[in-house]
Amino acid sequence: MPAEAAVAIVLLAALAHAGWNALVKTSGDGFLVLVAIRLTGLVFGVVMLAIVPWPAGPSWPWLIAAALIHYVYYILLTNTYRLGDLSQTYPLSRGVAPLLVAALAWIAGEALSATGIAGVALTAMGIAVLAHAVGRAPVNVTLFALGTGAAITGYTTASGIGVRLAEGVLGYSAALEVLTGLGVIGYALWDRGPRLWPQLAGLGLKGPLAGALSVGGYVVALWAMTVLPLAVVAALRETSVVFGALLGVLLLREPLGTRRVMAAAMVATGAAVITWAK
Repeated sequence: MPAEAAVAIVLLAALAHAGWNALVKTSGDGFLVLVAIRLTGLVFGVVMLAIVPWPAGPSWPWLIAAALIHYVYYILLTNTYRLGDLSQTYPLSRGVAPLLVAALAWIAGEALSATGIAGVALTAMGIAVLAHAVGRAPVNVTLFALGTGAAITGYTTASGIGVRLAEGVLGYSAALEVLTGLGVIGYALWDRGPRLWPQLAGLGLKGPLAGALSVGGYVVALWAMTVLPLAVVAALRETSVVFGALLGVLLLREPLGTRRVMAAAMVATGAAVITWAK
């Protein structure tokens, strides 16, 4: 598949990512929406593992590491959205990931071209401008958002290495969904007991919709990690901050200013440079 087509598909996944994050933020109970997402993923994983080959043995240490880091990510993400605005916290949490992933990938021996590095850096700079455009976040919100970004870096790197060893994207994705789903749902049952099920039912279509966006978007991202460098995939996924900012404006009536437009242009230019570099 041409690199341009792969980039376009990852950008669609970024839109899906922004969509389910907006559903988490606009819900009165963000953790409940995350549980609904993981329940959708668990069903997907069980079904897929019944019909596709399981991940190859060498991928399992990375698979388990990615699942454990996802648990940390969910805790940090829930608290980040509980404390701060979507348009403020989303760019903060996503903005640090591309550069950190690029650094880890370089340590692991995956080098980018000079043009590719420029595209990743421009994307990260645009995200930083976007975060600054909505005002300075309180210290606790900033720490949670940056911690979320570090968790994103961790699971992206672990998943990127693992899926390349798995000998099948769908099998790896399904196993990851089962591992993360069992942990999150198990905790939710321990925390909320039998009332969890009527609460999930009360979400209506919001839960399955968020789950479909999350699961589908991450399957695409995992596939992209097998055909594109990890840093490129991370940078392209983080263009979701532009979609997140727009959703914050449209759904939450958060303000839109000149710097947000400039930041969006920088992120879009960075994505274009990455495409050209490939």
